[in-house]
Amino acid sequence: MGEDFSKAIWGKTVAICTVDEDLMEMVRKGFSEGAVAEVLPDCRKDDNTGYSPEEMKDIEDGYEEQKKTINMPLCDTKGAAMIRNSFIKHFPHHGNDVEVGVYYSRTGGEKAQWHSDNNHNLTIQVLGEKTWSCAKGSTHTVRSKAKLDPPKNHSEQLEKSTYFNESNASQVTSYTLTPGTAFYIPPGWWHTVASVGRYDSFSIDLRIGNVLHAKWICEAVFSGLQERFHQVSHPSSAMGMQDYNNGVSDGLKRQMEYVAENIVNMAQSHPIPRALPSQWRLSNGFARVGTLEYLSDVLAPTMLGTSDTSRIQFTKNISVSFRTLPSALCLDFFFESTLSTMEYFRYTMHIPPTPEDREYVMQLVKDRSHTVSGFPLLASVLVYANLAVLVTEQPVEEKQAKKRARKNTK
Repeated sequence: MGEDFSKAIWGKTVAICTVDEDLMEMVRKGFSEGAVAEVLPDCRKDDNTGYSPEEMKDIEDGYEEQKKTINMPLCDTKGAAMIRNSFIKHFPHHGNDVEVGVYYSRTGGEKAQWHSDNNHNLTIQVLGEKTWSCAKGSTHTVRSKAKLDPPKNHSEQLEKSTYFNESNASQVTSYTLTPGTAFYIPPGWWHTVASVGRYDSFSIDLRIGNVLHAKWICEAVFSGLQERFHQVSHPSSAMGMQDYNNGVSDGLKRQMEYVAENIVNMAQSHPIPRALPSQWRLSNGFARVGTLEYLSDVLAPTMLGTSDTSRIQFTKNISVSFRTLPSALCLDFFFESTLSTMEYFRYTMHIPPTPEDREYVMQLVKDRSHTVSGFPLLASVLVYANLAVLVTEQPVEEKQAKKRARKNTK
């Protein structure tokens, strides 16, 4: 997989290939040869906590006695970290959210109903066999759903009329995955999966988030409007009587006009962050950590110049805090949308605790901006990750003119 995969397959169609045996050996070792009892302790819940011994026993008993599928979407074995980091390194422009999960399925056990996922999925079959039956769906999807789910809005009502007919063989294609096989399916494509053959199935799935342009435009616009209009000193900006009475209030009109004039700048100052690789021994589940040196080596970002007029500025949506450990300075990044409550980014960067670097980092966090020349390596990594943007100092007269213009829009 490489450039051809990105151009011809990614987000367009399904694909199947054979994984190199040396790589498969690393995968098997990284997941304890698929032993359930050894993999479960490294799986996490949505809140990043692990499973208790009692919970793991219940999961194993359900698998062995009732043939219940074990689906652990957040796996943090050493092999999971290897797969995640390898994807981010070789496909750095493909997503902001990359996670690894595991599936254990008994032959003759549960069969997944027809459904579609709101993410790209790369599955590696490690043990046993699985049959994937697939049908084309819409990649313009915003949520995962079962084919039998009732529509939740008018858009889904319209989409439901285009659903495939599983009884029509020409609309369904099936693929059997054997050990050492990798399978890709785009977001929105319908599929049902069953374990087949003599042996139980163990597979690994790499999921890459799918964010529509429309969704990110809304995120950027909402964040921009919050910054501009949702200050304590501003009058209430909530919908009022005039808005509910089929009218457009002055407050709503003011914000609509602001969006029309500033939407391009909103999008540019709110870039979506990239997924970053992490160091397994420093991380804790999906509270991921990496040193600045490690990120520089893996990502090889384009180094920024050292012009005195060049500065970096944190993007509008990212939260940044600073703390000190005995062995490192820590930059903690977090971004959860106030519009959709979706978590887009969480990462901790470790920086060597030299006095010069400490002074730079403290000032950077305080002002949310600093010169590139003060710490070119850090600035380059932050811009590469879309956590900061490169800006050029404006003349004083231009700054004052923009300040007056903002006052006039109040």
